[in-house]
Amino acid sequence: MKHLFCFEAPQLTGGLSTTNLKWHQVNQDLLCASYGDSDAAWRTSGSGLVLFWSLKNPSHPERALETNAGVSSLAFSDIYPNLIAVGLQNGGVAIWDLRQRSASPILDSSAQSGPTGGAQQRASGGQQSQGGSAASTLASRHTDVVWDLQWVDRGPDKFPRESLVSIGADGKVLQWDMRKGLDRAVLMSLKRSPNPDLATNVLNTGPQDRGATSQDSQAFRQSCGFCVSFLKKDPSMYLVGTEDGLVHRCSTSYNEQYLETYYGHAAAVYKVRCNPFWAPAFLTCSADWTIKLWSTKPIPIEARRGSGSYMPKRADSTALGRIGVATNTPLQSYQSTDLCDSV
Repeated sequence: MKHLFCFEAPQLTGGLSTTNLKWHQVNQDLLCASYGDSDAAWRTSGSGLVLFWSLKNPSHPERALETNAGVSSLAFSDIYPNLIAVGLQNGGVAIWDLRQRSASPILDSSAQSGPTGGAQQRASGGQQSQGGSAASTLASRHTDVVWDLQWVDRGPDKFPRESLVSIGADGKVLQWDMRKGLDRAVLMSLKRSPNPDLATNVLNTGPQDRGATSQDSQAFRQSCGFCVSFLKKDPSMYLVGTEDGLVHRCSTSYNEQYLETYYGHAAAVYKVRCNPFWAPAFLTCSADWTIKLWSTKPIPIEARRGSGSYMPKRADSTALGRIGVATNTPLQSYQSTDLCDSV
């Protein structure tokens, strides 16, 4: 492997850490990098940065966008590649239109009044206390770090065709409606589940065991979500990876229960990605230093005993039903020499 370029701008990034990288899917020599503060105070203070680097000029970024908090996630729109969504470490979500030279986002969840904020403000004659304003701002976004974003193509018969989905450390999977600002809908509230592969059971190590209140115990039962991925051919189905080492298969039609849970990781799942060519297959990577291959459908036993190169082009439901095995365990596991955080 040969080192070609080093993209750095210390005069802009200061002491910020690089948190995410994304290549533009159309302009393929354009690399987007996000920056945030790794200090423990980033939730309530600090700022972030998004820099656009070109292979044609690696010595200086093509463009810079400043944010009011550290940036934790990025996503370019697949249908409208001029749009980029940014997830912030304070729980906010913002969208920029790169065709515009303005430094301000065209949509910002931090600027929304929330589901009840507008009504409260009108009822008080247009005046709102500082506490009420802060509460309505929190109601309109995540309350903790936004770890992953994904644009979802809902099909040509839908308007708007594409929606934005985010997952955060507050245990919420949110869908954002861009027709009137950024209105959110809760797709799923992640609940902790026991994972036998963890060294300690996450359900038995919470604040309740240390004399905490029932309200604290309820909050502890929320599971931090790290990643989300939608099935390409069925935008109503999606997978989420959690800090419990579990992967949950969910549906946009049900926001209270999982369709299936997949076991096999012994630490937090940092990334999950669906196969764009064969819908049942997906990959995960984890803090347990492994990458695992899974299937939502039964796979022939003979295939599971192979080297991992087997991947059927067409699912034979009859054969799979006859000699299939359980689907909630990994087909193959690949050991890494370092912590895995992206696939």
